[in-house]
Amino acid sequence: MRLKILALIILLFSISFSQTNDYVKVAVLDISAKIEIKDIDRNFLTERLQIELLKYRGLKVVERLELKRIMDEQKIQLSGLSEKDAIKIGGISGANKIIIGSLTEVEDSYFLIIKVIDTSTSEIDFIDQVSGENTIELSKQINIVASKIAKALLKLPIEKPAKINEEKNTEKEEKSYSSSEISEKFWMPLAISFVKPFQLPGEDYNIYGGAISLVSGKYNKVFGLHTGIININENIYGAHIGIINTTYQSSFGIKIGIVNNAYGIAFGPQIGVVNKADTITGIQLGIVNIAEKMMGIQVGVVNINRSGAIPYMFGINIGF
Repeated sequence: MRLKILALIILLFSISFSQTNDYVKVAVLDISAKIEIKDIDRNFLTERLQIELLKYRGLKVVERLELKRIMDEQKIQLSGLSEKDAIKIGGISGANKIIIGSLTEVEDSYFLIIKVIDTSTSEIDFIDQVSGENTIELSKQINIVASKIAKALLKLPIEKPAKINEEKNTEKEEKSYSSSEISEKFWMPLAISFVKPFQLPGEDYNIYGGAISLVSGKYNKVFGLHTGIININENIYGAHIGIINTTYQSSFGIKIGIVNNAYGIAFGPQIGVVNKADTITGIQLGIVNIAEKMMGIQVGVVNINRSGAIPYMFGINIGF
């Protein structure tokens, strides 16, 4: 009997961790400058880049506070930061890619160079440069850079440059949307799925009400209840009840199942056999509880809080 229980736990672990390949985890370091540039708000530009990247489903961004904690622990300063140090920070944070930006002033213009480096191979996957005369002009360019980064990392098709239409009265211009923009435009009160992608409506929709997964179903955001065997969402605002419950960005509410995954922030309780969250604000109640960062309580046989003073604890583990 004990062997069967152990085999079941191992199987659940394998199912839980196998879903981590559905996204690319990136860490965005604060934009640096070799000399003090008072006219440009670098913190604002860094936050803007993070916000734009989060709009793309399939990308997950490491929290800035977590990066700051790592830099403090490793005694690494942003000024004079080398690419080797950046890769080290990205690796410790668990990111697949590290994004660094450097700002330079040339006469009356400012140039921002952004690089994306693979933390495992140290290869540069993407590099681009934008320019502007002030923070607002650079901020407008960040949107374009984030789109290019997302397409490069997620292997999305590259759009061809738009052709100039010589007719002034043309209003029917083709417009491309990121997957997040599409999902914000469409919503349904009820959803049902047999197995992804055989579901109604499609996974780009937001559900305001309830979603039922006969086998598995995936939707962008669910405001309400998502129940079934395998339930997958980018964000859930309400309740996840099933065998395997997974969110890739944010979970606000309760998760009840055998395996509960929150690849992002989980606000509320996770109740199951195996509970896993990048950041948990609330309680994890189960046999095995795993958190990269915890601001709450773990109650279980094995409790893991990787960022805590005591990473492994049996019984009850409290972290803030």
